[in-house]
Amino acid sequence: GYSAGAAIAGPSLEGLEQLDDPAECLLACGTPATWTGLGLVPYRIVPHYRSPGHEHPERIEDLVQQHSRAGASFRALADSDVIIVDDQG
Repeated sequence: GYSAGAAIAGPSLEGLEQLDDPAECLLACGTPATWTGLGLVPYRIVPHYRSPGHEHPERIEDLVQQHSRAGASFRALADSDVIIVDDQG
C-alpha cells in the first residue's frame, strides 16, 4: 500500500502488526514478515495518523501512545503529510 513506502523508510516496522496482520505476508509472499526497515530516517513512521476514512483509527492512536510510552523515536503522519530529507539531514 501507499503507506508501506513511508513505514519501511524507518529503522523498524515493530508495532505495525497492530495495523496489518503479519500472517498476510506469509500468505502473499511465502515468507514471514520482516521487521527491519531501511533506516533512511532515524525514526519509525506511523501512517494514517488522524486521517479521515481510515478503517481502524483507534489502532493508530494506540500505536502512537505505545511508541510514546516506550520512548520510541517516531513520527505520526497523516495521509497529507510528507517528510523531506535533504543533504542537511
